[in-house]
Amino acid sequence: MAIWSKNRATEASLQERVEDAEGTLRAAENRAKRAQKDLKEQERVMVEDAHRAEEARLAIERKWFEGVRPECRPSDEDIARMKAQYNYSPGFIHIAVVGSAGAGKSSFINAVRGLSKNDPGAAPTGIVETTATVTRYADPYQESRIIWYDVPGAGTAKVSDWQYFNDMGLYIFDCIIMLIDNRVLESDLAILRTCEQFKNIDAFIVRSKSDQQINNMVYEKMPQGFNPERHRFIDDTYQNVKMHLERGNLVPRRVYVICVDAMLAIVRNICSSKAIDEVDLLNDVERCACTHTLLAPCQIVSVVFPAGSSAARHIHTSTIHTECRPSEEDITRMKSQYHYSPGFIHIAVVGSAGAGKSSFINAVRGLSKNDPGAAPTGIVETTATVTRYADPHKDSCMVWYDVPGSGTPNVPDWQYFNDKGLYIFDCIIVLTDNRVLESDLAILRACEQFKNIDAFILRSKSDQHINNMACEKMPQGFDPCDPDMDAETRSHFLLTKLEERQRFIEETSQNVEMHLERGKLLPKKVYVICMDAMVATMRQIRSSKAIDEADLLSDVRGCVLRRLQSGW
Repeated sequence: MAIWSKNRATEASLQERVEDAEGTLRAAENRAKRAQKDLKEQERVMVEDAHRAEEARLAIERKWFEGVRPECRPSDEDIARMKAQYNYSPGFIHIAVVGSAGAGKSSFINAVRGLSKNDPGAAPTGIVETTATVTRYADPYQESRIIWYDVPGAGTAKVSDWQYFNDMGLYIFDCIIMLIDNRVLESDLAILRTCEQFKNIDAFIVRSKSDQQINNMVYEKMPQGFNPERHRFIDDTYQNVKMHLERGNLVPRRVYVICVDAMLAIVRNICSSKAIDEVDLLNDVERCACTHTLLAPCQIVSVVFPAGSSAARHIHTSTIHTECRPSEEDITRMKSQYHYSPGFIHIAVVGSAGAGKSSFINAVRGLSKNDPGAAPTGIVETTATVTRYADPHKDSCMVWYDVPGSGTPNVPDWQYFNDKGLYIFDCIIVLTDNRVLESDLAILRACEQFKNIDAFILRSKSDQHINNMACEKMPQGFDPCDPDMDAETRSHFLLTKLEERQRFIEETSQNVEMHLERGKLLPKKVYVICMDAMVATMRQIRSSKAIDEADLLSDVRGCVLRRLQSGW
């Protein structure tokens, strides 16, 4: 009986444990169900958030393709912070000199203050970007109420073009002088468009380096006279700016054609034969300064994204542009569009607007610009679509493609590689002119992603740049086109050119190497060339201007031979 009672107690204890275990299991199952339900809810929310983020991304991307860049309204805190950063002084007129890298902003800042580049207090100038941050320069005349600001060039790896206006805090300035060099770029129009949104900012368009461009045009036309080319350059510049303003739906503006030497001479009350619009520019800026009152709170007509939105913050702070891998259909379509021919090597010549791509296409085929079959060249964008040019040598298997310049309103820089179908080419030659730009690095980076594309970096127009550097070393008023130049002055000029030639080559190599390192790109040789020497080399004629032309041709032909032997 005792044993039976003990067994009953044991069974009851076991039953109780089982029930406790079952209760614990049911509780665990309920918690698991709740956790699973919560997880599903979290997944649903994440999917919805991802869907909304994707819709926002696609909307932003569509705006990019439509040419609409993100713009953020500066807050009162932003304005106060930028004014403090730039030492904004009430009662003074603050003028920012802006534009693309290499347009001559620092040189203009010096000239308009009556300084040469070697004078004390002058802004530094050079081949590389000498202006790393916005720099404040007081006007040397004590009675002047103008303060000048030298702003880093847009479009470099450091300063993306579409971020330029907001990142540089240009909304605090009373007046903005925008310098353009070879072409009107997308970044130039973006600055003007934003200036229109700020009702209290006056804007001026200035075409710099007019003397250098006119001299270059004269050399191409020799032995024709000086005046016809001068007038043609002025007319073409006016028409080019007018056309771009109309295309960008911007209000008409005058363009001031100037050169630094003439500006410096006029500020110093010296006559200059190079002067064009310098006096008008100085008078109009002075009138602007006289009519300006103290800066009122910023007033903006319209914005795209509200300040503080996640989309605006992400786009504003990110320098990553949309990249798409081409599909097989894309590749087939682009090959058909460009008449891709099996058994040939297809070489694309690319780079920023005005870098000299069409001139290079002519030179590397042994043609001058007036020869039959030559690619058109000029001040405005002469290449509107990718154009195919067969090599004139019958035994050649190379086909050359002239690609429209990146960074213009027609070809935004970040879309350049994919929109132009550069992924189908066997070889890409990247031409740089004044500076290595963000668009140049983007092309090289994309080439590295496509393992079957060989890339070459060229520094074009070396003869023009070396000549300009030598002229800057000569006494004030020196004119390389002067027919009455004495033998001693000519000898001094030629010796100076030799010295500047070596400096130009060294600084160019260092500059490209620095940008490749900053962009985390593979090291590459930069070929320093000029078109006259390239034509001469192709025609087997010696040229005193030659630098790397023979090496470039040899390396390109070596690349072609390797591809043919490998059956690529």
